[in-house]
Order: sequence, then C-alpha cells, then structure tokens
Amino acid sequence: MPNSTARPPQGPFAGSRCVTGPGHQWGEATIRRVNEDGTFKVELDIKSMLILKYWQGVTREEITFDDDLHWPAMFAKFSSNRTTLTKTDFAAALELLGYKLEPEVTNQIWDQHCHHLFKVDGDALNTLALDPPSSYRLFLNLGLPLKVIHQKLNSEQPKEYFKLYWNQTRMAGRNPAELPRDVRLTDTVQALGLEESQEDKNTTAFLEEFEKENSLSLPENFKRILGRTGASTAIDACHPNNPSLLKLVKRDWSLERGKKAEGLLGDNALLFMVPHQGDHDWWLVFDNGQTDGTVYVRWYSDDGQKWLLTAPSFAFFLWDLAQTGLVWYQDTQYEGGKPVLKTDIGLVPK
Repeated sequence: MPNSTARPPQGPFAGSRCVTGPGHQWGEATIRRVNEDGTFKVELDIKSMLILKYWQGVTREEITFDDDLHWPAMFAKFSSNRTTLTKTDFAAALELLGYKLEPEVTNQIWDQHCHHLFKVDGDALNTLALDPPSSYRLFLNLGLPLKVIHQKLNSEQPKEYFKLYWNQTRMAGRNPAELPRDVRLTDTVQALGLEESQEDKNTTAFLEEFEKENSLSLPENFKRILGRTGASTAIDACHPNNPSLLKLVKRDWSLERGKKAEGLLGDNALLFMVPHQGDHDWWLVFDNGQTDGTVYVRWYSDDGQKWLLTAPSFAFFLWDLAQTGLVWYQDTQYEGGKPVLKTDIGLVPK
C-alpha cells in the first residue's frame, strides 16, 4: 500500500480511505458515512467471512488515516538493512512489540501469512525479503496497523472497552474520551425517548423489594433509568439487534457477589440484559452506595467464561447503545427512519 504517488489527505469524511479494525479485524477500508454521533459506517476492502457489506457504529479509536504514508519510518526501525524485512527482522520486530513467542511459533506466523499474502512456499519462505509495501501488508494482516504499533512501542495502550459487534453493528464499547463532554443521566433519558418526570411505580417497587431481599443498594442511575415509564420497551427497541432487559420477575434476576476478587470493578454483579441471539449477556457491576456501576459483557467461549468491560457506567452504556440505533435508523431509513434532533454529542428522538 505505501507509495510515493501524491494523493489528497484522507480524513473523517464520506468516501475517505482508512484502515479500520472493528472487532479487531484490521484492514483497508472506505468510510461510507460519518454518523451524527461521531462514529462511522465503513466498508472493508476484503470481505472474507463477512455476512454484510458494511460495519456500523465504528468508533474513532478503531480508525486511522494515512497509515501507509508514515510506514517507511517504522519500516526503518524493523529492517536491519533499511531496505528489506527478513524473517529474522520480523522475529525481532515482534519481540520489540512485546510478544514473547517461541521461535517455532514466530516462524509459523511468518510462513502462514507470507504464503497467504505473497504465494511463497517451502524453502523460499526462509529467504524471503519483503520491501516496504509488502511488509506493511504483512503487519496489517496480523492486525497490527501503524496506530497499534505506536501504542505498543510507546506503552500508550488506551483504556479499552470491549466493542461487541453483532450483525456487524456495534453494541456499546465506545471510549468516552472520544466525546466533547461527559454523558449525563439526562442525556441517556432523552436518547431513549423517556420522560424524566414519569415514574413507573411498579418498577420502582420491584427494585426496592429486590434491594431489601438481597441487603444491597442498587446504583441510583440504574434505578432512575429503569424507573421511568416505558423504559423496558424503549431499551428493547433502541438498537436493531434488539437486546432485552430482564423482565421484572425475581427468579430471572441473577446476582453474583465477590466479583472484585476476580478482578472486576465492583463486588456485586447483576444480570440485566440478554441478547436476541448469541452466547453472551450484560451485567451491571457495582459496590453498594455507588451512583452508577460499570457494565460488563459476559462471554462464553471454548476457553470458558470471560468478563469484558464494555462501558464505564450504566447511563453511558444505554446512551451509546441508543446512539448506534438512532444513526442506524437515519442511515437505513428502516420503517421510514426515526425523527431525531441533533445535540452537541449525538441524537435524540423528536
């Protein structure tokens, strides 16, 4: 991809070229839409294993521009002769980036990816020497665009929130640092189309009874949002993947304790949302007396159960979820779209 041909600077505009990594699937892509909440709709060049054409709700930290133009300087660090990248150079580069791999593993990575990208076989893989454009393709194919390489070299890994892409549409995980200001409780209530003054007394009573029976205090923002009239329906409908709040039935509400000892950011974990489909669910993690709690995705895989931090607060989680839904409706105009108003940080229903 690196070349000396002059081209206009790329940037966050529809039609601009970029490198993007939704779900850590980094590759060259084109921005097809700049969404009203500051996220993007993108189309990857290579669509192997993809079901849909586009990825929706891609965040700013998952995109980089003009990555290839700055590659030569990094190539000079990795190449021992500053002209080509050999298998030995590649192994040294991975070690520099913090990967502690056995030599046979490094060799296998080189052989597999170079065979796939450059159709080289057998002994030729050992003597293969990549020029700068080819080396760029190799590292990008490994999920290591220049942006990620810089972060690893400079120990500047940003706080990472797990971004769940289902049907290639993001379900939360945005870093709040991307926004011009903090998301407030009123922002969440408005984004869901709820009225702050309208209380659902049945929900409020259920939550109070749950607190008494379990001798705990639920976060105030959690109770405040769920206690608005129509909250359950609004949350269920706010995103095209239709995640569902648990019904107000005590036997469905699962509470786990002692989670701080497992490395989570709170001692209590409450299951509050389940997916339309998939091996995952969402949990509110909190300590007694907190105004809000963090949100985790609990994911089941062949390696067992994983708890992945996806939002710094319940209010932010729902705001983020609602934003992706609102921009999806504007983009697709599904069912005629949803009438919206633009705010300083996103959209709210009219």
